[in-house]
Amino acid sequence: MERQEALKGLFRIKSFYHLDISEQLDKLGSAEDVPEDVENFINKYDYKIEHFLENLKEKEFYKSLKNPKTDFVALKGLSSLITHALIEVEKKPEQKPLIVEKLKVVEVTKALQTYLLTDNKDETFQLIKEIKETINNIEEVGENK
Repeated sequence: MERQEALKGLFRIKSFYHLDISEQLDKLGSAEDVPEDVENFINKYDYKIEHFLENLKEKEFYKSLKNPKTDFVALKGLSSLITHALIEVEKKPEQKPLIVEKLKVVEVTKALQTYLLTDNKDETFQLIKEIKETINNIEEVGENK
């Protein structure tokens, strides 16, 4: 890892998690190369959601969610999206806020809850249309590298 990359990673961590990074900055400043423990600290917190999103693109549910043949297929796809979010949070619990934000977990669960608990299909499918933006954002991952 290059020094500049380490500095960027540390400041992303400080910005997102509001952690004190002064100890890591001191170690980085007093070493010629990036110390291993600083690199480990960065790798622990500086999660790359893009890798997770790239992997989602290969899943069958994602492909069907992108262009659902029926409303029910869209709902099943959203349910699968929540399942994948839960699995990823289990693997990386410190990344829960980022995963919840990027996958629009609140909005997706609201759409599923509205469908299951009410007869208001219009509201459900309006929420699904709004969530479509998330799918478009996932699709753009990797294209802007």
